[in-house]
Amino acid sequence: MTSCSSALVMPADQVQACYPTEPSRTKFISWRASHFLQCPDTLSQKSAGAIPWPEEWTPKTANLRRWSASVPCTSASPILPITVKIRAVASVFPRTYPLLTIIFFSGELSHEKPFRVLVAGCGTGDALVDLGKQARDAGLFATFRAMDLSETSLAIAHERTDQLGLPNVHLEAPRLEELDPACDGPFDYIDCCGVLHHLEDPKRVLATIVNYLAPEGGIGAMIYGELGRTGVYDAQRILRLLDTEGTIDQKRAERTRDILATLPRRNRLRINPAFHLAEQFSDDEIADTFLHPKDRAYRVPEVRGLIESAGFAITTFVPPFQYDPALMLPAGKDRSAAQNLDAWELWELAELRSGSMRKHAFYAKSAANVKTADAQTSKAMIPSPVQHMFSQILA
Repeated sequence: MTSCSSALVMPADQVQACYPTEPSRTKFISWRASHFLQCPDTLSQKSAGAIPWPEEWTPKTANLRRWSASVPCTSASPILPITVKIRAVASVFPRTYPLLTIIFFSGELSHEKPFRVLVAGCGTGDALVDLGKQARDAGLFATFRAMDLSETSLAIAHERTDQLGLPNVHLEAPRLEELDPACDGPFDYIDCCGVLHHLEDPKRVLATIVNYLAPEGGIGAMIYGELGRTGVYDAQRILRLLDTEGTIDQKRAERTRDILATLPRRNRLRINPAFHLAEQFSDDEIADTFLHPKDRAYRVPEVRGLIESAGFAITTFVPPFQYDPALMLPAGKDRSAAQNLDAWELWELAELRSGSMRKHAFYAKSAANVKTADAQTSKAMIPSPVQHMFSQILA
């Protein structure tokens, strides 16, 4: 989620240069960015058919809403090629500089000392590119330490940060437990997106992260949501029964596609609109969705157990409107009843009513450093151009 500032969005030519593409599978969709946020009623015009939709997209596509919230409100926005990897960066992953400043630092960061960032599980560098570019454009002196167990991913991340000319980026491949808090911390922000759901003991890793945080610092994390991944774990089990586990390579990805393509239309994976055409995924997506050796998903109460057991307190889920049942329930008795629920019950209600959350992205702080007054960030404080989308979401 970003504010409507062109300075916080990477120019199209830089985006295209920094994101490695897969020529055999990537489908480019060119669309003028200004069409999405040029005026508040643009989305309603599209739903009514006044403006044609890009090929393969529909008015209800979640990716469109998430990406449109990251596009600047300018009339001269360039035509931007959208790839699978670019859409991922513009999704709900919590790595946006303006939001960090509000949630953790009361809307203002000191320029007198470096803003220290640790990216635990940086992969190919999405968080580095996203947050590094935004911090630089904001005139903030930031230092980044990024870790990943994959040397191949680190090499790609290094190339991307070099192409953007991002300074003060240190990439390495140790485990988080190998860092020395006295020498390596404290960090103002720790990005941990797409990592915890692949760990054998995520509670222990989260408890370790607390030791690396500055008193006012916090973490941004994304973990898989159970309800939106209906059928995925059934499919994983099918693949294990029919295919010997081994090295994840192109041959195994093709074998996975062959098996997925034979699933009947009433299979739970086929019924799930997010995965019903999973055999058309790229090799990377196939591997990440179906072939990872350790993979689990969470419901909101399980997120609470994970976070609180490690000594953290949730500041907010993102995007906040997806976790606010008041925006989903009709006025009357049901909405009034929801007002009596605590924050976690409200978030759980929103998840159950949606029934399709594939990811839970959130910010959290050390519970010892969370004051009662700011235990939950007010949704009104978060700069997000989503107000004009509510009518479509409620429809």
